[in-house]
Amino acid sequence: MKIIRTDRGGGKTTALIKQAARDKSYILCHSKSAARYIYDTALGMGLNIPYPITVDDIPLRGYKGDILIDEIDYILPQLLGAQVNTITTSASIDTLDNNKSEIKINSKAN
Repeated sequence: MKIIRTDRGGGKTTALIKQAARDKSYILCHSKSAARYIYDTALGMGLNIPYPITVDDIPLRGYKGDILIDEIDYILPQLLGAQVNTITTSASIDTLDNNKSEIKINSKAN
């Protein structure tokens, strides 16, 4: 698992869309309107992605593939039913360079 970190509007969702198109992974988002926005954005980028899923779609019965999570700060409180104060992780954190016109996502290791 890795975490992509940048300020709001910095390209996190764009990076997930590119990764979802490459890997055919689902993006988990916090609402149906966010799912529609992500899907429409992908289409506007000329990319084909699986239609994003929402917290309401959990559990994902039988799905064994990777899930990409957009806006974890919205997802966790929805899943837990409580506000999250602090989180820790041992996952690597990628910070997007907003000065570059293209966001690079490493290929999935096989």
